[in-house]
Amino acid sequence: MRRRCVSFLDATSGAAYTRSQVNIELSSVHNRRVHPSGALEQSIHDVWAAKLANNPRLFNGTKFRLAAFTATPTSLHMEWGLTDYKTYLGLCSRCDVVSSLATPPNQDTTIYLSNKIGVAGALLTADDKVCFLKRSSVVGAYPNMLDVPGGHPEPEVIHFARNKNAILVMLTELP
Repeated sequence: MRRRCVSFLDATSGAAYTRSQVNIELSSVHNRRVHPSGALEQSIHDVWAAKLANNPRLFNGTKFRLAAFTATPTSLHMEWGLTDYKTYLGLCSRCDVVSSLATPPNQDTTIYLSNKIGVAGALLTADDKVCFLKRSSVVGAYPNMLDVPGGHPEPEVIHFARNKNAILVMLTELP
């Protein structure tokens, strides 16, 4: 079943995939789309401007975007595009945005969301403690909150190769 959102339960199903079982299709067709509402798009710019005024250390950068995924017991296929940090901050944790995306049935509204990809891990110590980090006071989202170690893959530092089917395959350098 092809899905567009990932929940914590999906991520913790206990299934582990080998490198050969994971496929990432990176294509501009999976990029975040501009919403037809100029007011909604302006609100993204307004949120960014306000955050930047309060924190000039912020900078915009590209981020990978999850468009959809299909998980089976033996494979994981993900469809990735690009988004940016500004759009993520302008859309994340905004119930007003989600409700404004209400459209006729069978129309995919997730194409307008940032859906920035993040990586996080819960670390359990040998003495059964969980490791948390306190987020900096100068981050754009959730400052001073507790979080698990993690981060975001940066499109600018990943190497790509194109296969004969024109699907971009991520290459990583493993020891």
